Amino acid sequence: MHHSTRAATTMENSATLPAPAFHHRENECHRLPDGRELWASRSVAVVSTVIARVGGIEHVALIERGPALPDEVGKIGLPGGYLDWDETIFDAARREIFEETGLDVASWEHSGDPWHIHDEPTGKQNVVFHYFFLREMDALPPLYGAHAEPGEIARAFWMPLEPAMELELAFGHQHVLRAYHAAKRARP
Repeated sequence: MHHSTRAATTMENSATLPAPAFHHRENECHRLPDGRELWASRSVAVVSTVIARVGGIEHVALIERGPALPDEVGKIGLPGGYLDWDETIFDAARREIFEETGLDVASWEHSGDPWHIHDEPTGKQNVVFHYFFLREMDALPPLYGAHAEPGEIARAFWMPLEPAMELELAFGHQHVLRAYHAAKRARP
């Protein structure tokens, strides 16, 4: 684990922080004559479990999938997306968290390497890398998906981890939360 810190974050100071710099080139989309979209690179995805611990209670950052997405529209899930050109999988995880929640998690404690890798081809991507980010806080910072593509995120919000694990989340993300919770409990 890396970067353990405690922070007090309020809406006022989070709104004035500069956006982090990401160095990537977006994937290219090609429209086929039959209307289908073909992406130049969409074989690798990242999904992140973002936890803020306030007063001993863990809260997870969740997003509601917006109407512009191709599937699981309206369902709740974890922040995530595709690896772009010229970025590491860790940088892709940080970028997707920022785009979908507005959080810059560069200084948060994190798994460093992916804590889980799912490599079953689904027809959309072949490999999904899972990261987690954790920070002790005095208050939950506001979340907003203003940096995402239009219609990608309907809303971003915090929910206590325990009830979130019981929801039926997009892409089975409840299993990711349960695995995180089980791994956390197994640590000495």
